[in-house]
Amino acid sequence: MSDNNAQIVAELVQQQDMKLKNPDAKSLVSVPEGYKLQNTESNQEYRNRFRSTFSTTSLQGFADYISQRDSADKCFVDNTSVNQLSCQAIFNLGDELVAGHADDTANLVLKITNEFAALRKNQRLTQKELIEFVQDYAYCLSFHESVDGEVAEKMSLATAINAFRNVTIKTARETTSDVRDMSSTKSALEHIEADSAVKLPGFIVMNAPAYDDLPVVGITARLSVITDDDNVRFGVRIVGEHKLLEDSADFFIDLIKDVVPEGLPVYAGTFAP
Repeated sequence: MSDNNAQIVAELVQQQDMKLKNPDAKSLVSVPEGYKLQNTESNQEYRNRFRSTFSTTSLQGFADYISQRDSADKCFVDNTSVNQLSCQAIFNLGDELVAGHADDTANLVLKITNEFAALRKNQRLTQKELIEFVQDYAYCLSFHESVDGEVAEKMSLATAINAFRNVTIKTARETTSDVRDMSSTKSALEHIEADSAVKLPGFIVMNAPAYDDLPVVGITARLSVITDDDNVRFGVRIVGEHKLLEDSADFFIDLIKDVVPEGLPVYAGTFAP
C-alpha cells in the first residue's frame, strides 16, 4: 500500500461516521462491505454451547428425556390441529432479562389414530364401503339399536353385517292429473325408502384412543340410510365430535403437566422465538 493510500484509510477510520450510532447495540459492528462472517465452531474440539432437537411420538420417551435433563424452561402444548396433538419443551429459552437462543428443544407429537381417522373420513359410504370399513375395524367396533334417538340394545357383528348386506331400495311413484276445460295440471310424487330384512343398527361405537398414547374412549357415530338415488348409501356422523376433540386436548394438557418435572410451566399454545 502506498503512503497516500495508507493516509486515506487512516483518515476514514477517524471519521465519526465509522462509529456506531447506538453504542448499546452490542451485537452490531461496522465492517467494510464485502467481509463474510465465518463460523469456525465445527473446527473446534467442542461446540460453543449445547443445543439439540429431540423429537418423538412416545409420551414416555418425551417424559424420560425431560426428566433426565431436568433443565427445561417452559412447555408449550399445541392443541389446534385435529390430526395431531403436540408439545414442545424449550431448555434455553431464558427470560426477559437474559434471553436464550431457544434452539435446544424436545418435541412430542401424538398423531390421530388410524381408527379415529378412518371413522372421521368415512362420513358417506356405499354398502360395499361400509361393510369393508366394519370388517377392517371389527376389533374395536360395537353396534347398537336406536330407541328414541338414543343408543340402545347391542347387536352382534354378524347381525350388523347381515343387515347392511340386505338393504334394498323401494321406490313408489304416485301421479295426479286434473283436466279442466281451459287448463290441466299434473303432479307426481316419488317416495324412496330403504328397507332391510334385518333391523339396521342405529349407532356404531368405536372403542379406541382418539390419539396415540391416550386412553381408549367410546366414540359414538350415528348411522343413517341415504335414499337420494337408486343406490344405497349410509351416513356415518360422529356424535359430539367437537366436544370429543376438546376433551382429548384438555386431557393431553393435563397429561403433560403430570409427566414433566413439578413446577415446569405448561402453556396451551405455540411459541416462536
